[in-house]
Amino acid sequence: MNRAPGVSSVIARLSQASHASRLGWTSIALLAAALTWLALSRHTVGDYGAESDFYGGYAEGARAIQDGRWDARRYVVVGPGYEVVLAVVGSLAPDFFTGAKLISVAAATGAAALWFALLTRLMGPVAGLWVLAFVIVNPSFLRYGTAASTDMLAVFFQTACLFAALGSRRRWAPLLSGALAGAAVLTRYSALYLVPVIALAPLWRREEPRPSAQRWLAIAAGFLLAVAPWCAFSMSHGVIPGEGLVRGYAFYADDHGAWNVQDDVRDEGAAFGAIPGWSSVVGANPRAFLWSRLKQIPIHLGGDARDLLGWPAAFAAVLGLVLLWRHRLERRLLPIGVAGALCFLTLLAAFYSARYSLPMVLFYASATAGLGTVTAPTGIPIAVRRVLSAFGFAAIALTLVLAVQVQNTMWREAPREVIAAGHALERVAAPGATVIARKGHIGYYSGRPVTPFPRVRNLRDLASYARERRAEFLYFSWFETQMRPELAYLLDTTAAIPGLTVVHATEKKPGVLYRIGADFGRAPDWIANDFQKSVHIARAIALVQGEQTPIAQRSVLAIDALLHQQWAEALQYASSVTQSDPTHALGWAVQGEALRRLSRFDEARLAFERAIELDPSDPAAKIGLGRIELAVGNPNRAMHLWRAAASATDDVRTLDEISRLLGAVADSSGVHHVRKEIQRIEHGLEPPRASGAQDGQRQGALAARARRTGSL
Repeated sequence: MNRAPGVSSVIARLSQASHASRLGWTSIALLAAALTWLALSRHTVGDYGAESDFYGGYAEGARAIQDGRWDARRYVVVGPGYEVVLAVVGSLAPDFFTGAKLISVAAATGAAALWFALLTRLMGPVAGLWVLAFVIVNPSFLRYGTAASTDMLAVFFQTACLFAALGSRRRWAPLLSGALAGAAVLTRYSALYLVPVIALAPLWRREEPRPSAQRWLAIAAGFLLAVAPWCAFSMSHGVIPGEGLVRGYAFYADDHGAWNVQDDVRDEGAAFGAIPGWSSVVGANPRAFLWSRLKQIPIHLGGDARDLLGWPAAFAAVLGLVLLWRHRLERRLLPIGVAGALCFLTLLAAFYSARYSLPMVLFYASATAGLGTVTAPTGIPIAVRRVLSAFGFAAIALTLVLAVQVQNTMWREAPREVIAAGHALERVAAPGATVIARKGHIGYYSGRPVTPFPRVRNLRDLASYARERRAEFLYFSWFETQMRPELAYLLDTTAAIPGLTVVHATEKKPGVLYRIGADFGRAPDWIANDFQKSVHIARAIALVQGEQTPIAQRSVLAIDALLHQQWAEALQYASSVTQSDPTHALGWAVQGEALRRLSRFDEARLAFERAIELDPSDPAAKIGLGRIELAVGNPNRAMHLWRAAASATDDVRTLDEISRLLGAVADSSGVHHVRKEIQRIEHGLEPPRASGAQDGQRQGALAARARRTGSL
């Protein structure tokens, strides 16, 4: 009977170079197939993170290059490399987004293949296979392997440069490595760290006593061949490549990494503020700046372990380093280590981002080459080798699980609703009509220009901005409720806002496209009413968060449903409040009132009693419980509750309602007492309603109670 191969047989097979090499190249082919499938079948729209740059700029830049229009001012933060490649691939692909995804697929496959080949040459195919395994299951590597962003193309150029410098023995390798370094820099200016790495590579490989002048000239020639034409063109137009990184350095030096001038509150008529530059951040106190960067070292290392690699892979990398040191093999990876250290130091200049650290995946994974030592005859006992191998396999499996979770999260959060919104905008908007949006997706799918959505204090300021930019449409989605929470009510289509007409709306992932009219800026009637404004905000938040809607907003919706006599809906919201927080007195009071109106008196009694127990000073529950007592034939108990409620409130409407209730049971002394209390209330409070049902007064008291307790 055949048995499944055990750890020993797996180790034996992997120890054979031919098996490891074939398995490695097979894995790379499977990676290409998997990434292609993910890109074309599941990744149907870019996210609101890294890929927003594609919608907001790269697609437009590639189109301009195709038309022969070059604007050096576009490339003050990143070079033109990505947009050049996108322009070429985009002319062959069905559209720019598909082309951008295929660029990343090809770049990820190429980077994995070159890194496997490099590690195989430095450490052997078995070690190369271990490294490759940790690279191709890495969550960030797989995520950006299908993304419409510059990230994976930048990784590919850096990988190709290092392979040419460290893994090739051909005569033209220095020239090629210099050219690839230039291509990497033109894609990401931070790739300048490659220059010293490739210049000193012979020292680490011990091939020459020292780097020759001929080699340096070849590297310089290759580098200049790549970057000089662009630098000459850019500077002839008055733009220094990368100057935006210097002029706006405060953005990158911000340790929180959350500063965006578009999200600063903008006063009417004001322009977006400028970001302080290098001299402002560094020049004032260089020592403090240096210390702030040193403090970033543990932050970046911890972030890489947690967010970039995942803890299983991070522990595997540490274990691999220990094994390399034990077997004195670390010198073989010295050039890789130096390159990784320089890359890491470059990244310290900016706030931590797993996206920025993507090239470090290759360097960290290289440390797992040490696990290859457990599959070769060594002095390590076989039992220990089995344990180490099992740990390595488990770390790969757990990392793959994390990668699947990341892919599923991307699928759930992808703003697919913006595609339909874009098509709706294309149908109704004239060519050139501008839409205000926080991200550029809707502009890409509609073919209409987008103007940034500023952070303003109110609708009037937003309307002024719209007139200033001559914007005809406004797009507000679930994403804007996070970035523009003060305007969250725009997501609620029941909130009639003068000058805004709904053109298109989605519910599953809510988003609303408005047409802007002449009346935009005039305040809606409800906006001065705190409760009504809270209702519209609560509806918007409920659309976005569903069952995860905060208790405060669910309380608002429960009261609003009660005010509109939607008893079942009020009960649903109130019940969810008390289930989440059994000590929420107002939730129990609303629940009791909804149950009473549904004639479920026994349940209503329990809810009211619970509300009174939690908050004896709340008159609402006493009034409701008194109504139930009266309905079941206990007028004396009802009178007692209503008198107690009257002594616990100074709200005129509530006292007026209690007076009517006491009058209905012929409690003349109680009525006299309540009327006397009403007369003693100081002037300025809302007077009793001249007309209206007692239930309406009762519900008004609930709303007043909610405002007093801060539930709204």
